[in-house]
Amino acid sequence: MPDNWMRFGGYEFTIDAASFRYITQSRSGPGWDFSFRGPCVSEDPDRLFGQGARLYAEAAPMPLRKMDDYTGIELLLPLPYDESSRVPVMCFVIALVS
Repeated sequence: MPDNWMRFGGYEFTIDAASFRYITQSRSGPGWDFSFRGPCVSEDPDRLFGQGARLYAEAAPMPLRKMDDYTGIELLLPLPYDESSRVPVMCFVIALVS
């Protein structure tokens, strides 16, 4: 898969915009903020993903080591929420045509 692609389940997206950073302080503690968004390329774009989709997280507790470049990294989160607090740490947003 090219570096500018994102796979979510059986759907693939090209990434138009992305951000990825480690934060040391938030209300839920340290973790990773990330945001990836772009159009779906594996499905008729007008059918389900009219304006693309966005996957993002706020202070996701991922065990990543510090690196200079995270290009091509694969994020495998076992749960979309913190197991102890049950608070969601990531969201998948579908931008539908209005």
